[in-house]
Amino acid sequence: MKNRLDAYSNQSQFQDLFDELKAGHFTPVQMRDVALDIFSGTTPLSGGDAYTTQDEGVPFIRSGEVNGEYVDGTNAEVFLKPEIHDGLMKRSQLQKDDLLIAIVGATIGAVSIYVSNNPANINQAIAAVRLDKSRVSSEFVRSYISTPTGQRVLDYLKRPVARANVNLGEVGDILMPLPPLPVQNALVSELQSARTSRRDKLAQADALLSGLDAWLLDRLGLQPPKVEKRAAFAVTLRQAKSRLDADFHSPDFRHLEATVRSIHHERLGKLAHFSTEVWQPENAKKETFHYIEISGVNPATGVATAQEIPVAEAPSRARMLVRDGDLIISTTRPHHGSIAQIDAELDDCIASTGFAVVRQVDEMRVNIAYLWCMLRSQLCLRQMLFRSSGGNYPAIGQSELEQVIIPLPPLAEQELIADEVRSRREKARQLRSEAQAEWDAAKARFEAQILGGEAQ
Repeated sequence: MKNRLDAYSNQSQFQDLFDELKAGHFTPVQMRDVALDIFSGTTPLSGGDAYTTQDEGVPFIRSGEVNGEYVDGTNAEVFLKPEIHDGLMKRSQLQKDDLLIAIVGATIGAVSIYVSNNPANINQAIAAVRLDKSRVSSEFVRSYISTPTGQRVLDYLKRPVARANVNLGEVGDILMPLPPLPVQNALVSELQSARTSRRDKLAQADALLSGLDAWLLDRLGLQPPKVEKRAAFAVTLRQAKSRLDADFHSPDFRHLEATVRSIHHERLGKLAHFSTEVWQPENAKKETFHYIEISGVNPATGVATAQEIPVAEAPSRARMLVRDGDLIISTTRPHHGSIAQIDAELDDCIASTGFAVVRQVDEMRVNIAYLWCMLRSQLCLRQMLFRSSGGNYPAIGQSELEQVIIPLPPLAEQELIADEVRSRREKARQLRSEAQAEWDAAKARFEAQILGGEAQ
């Protein structure tokens, strides 16, 4: 039992894990055996005089910024005064190639490498490990900790209390195989090649989708809406009518609407019928149902997935009955693009009341696949945002959603546009799927090689 007396850490799964590590070809060592220093920072009093602006300050890196790859301080949101960095927090100053491990809270186990020569500091939720470069590569250790084996070692070390955490002594206890440095470098090189390939494919997928709106504007014969970022503007009370919020009356929204109105168009409420069909859990004939929540729609692809839930545990928002062919439109943060078309597989699912459900469209005027594509374009998503209310958590009511203006080219052109959009999204989905599969395989090879001792 050593120094761990709790039931969780003495489960047989952890003993099996350590037996596997010790039986591997490479003799395992503890983190402290290859570390020159292990330290963490602190957090000066919020609102105190320790903080300053980005131009004058030193990046203060917090656990949420440990992203699994690299940290350079450029994305920091908080900055310390130089005298605090060099005084009170001198002990936690970072150096290039320091390993950063999140040791508290939701991000516990995330690991990155600090890759800048510029000064930076950390808070107490991060452990920084300064490694002996003559024995171990930061890239190798980061890659190892990111493997399922490395995460299981951390899982053993963290204390399963209300807010899970690992202390600095336990970071030093992390057990890992230690191949010779040339073998480490070879393994890391192979993994880096796979990472580069993954990034290239993800970039290709992003390019397919990011260019979609420009292609759509060009296809419709439209110029990009004028952007006019004014610090102040004025409208008359008569112009304001029932909407008094600034965003709704902004020049940018006026330019956007003028762009869409310059071609044949119609309001969504004139093209579509919104369903009010609801589901009552007390009338359910089965013990479970399939539920689509807003997070179940992928904003990048517009594909919805459902989860099976016991009727007895039905969320209060699980009320909207959806059918094959419906469009569901998230009314919460609608500009994120959580808009999906229901297919036969999702027929009779129950959707959140956070969706508006389009049940029928005027087929003589609009192709429903085109409508799905157009609603997911920036021409419409930005309209939804401007018509939303709610500040940091914007939402759009159905009456405002019905006012969104839809460009209406001829039906034949709508079908061509829908085909192109679907084709691009499918190619992007395939690229992302391939990238993830190749990356998962590369990580599995890395883990197998350090456990089995075969570097290829």
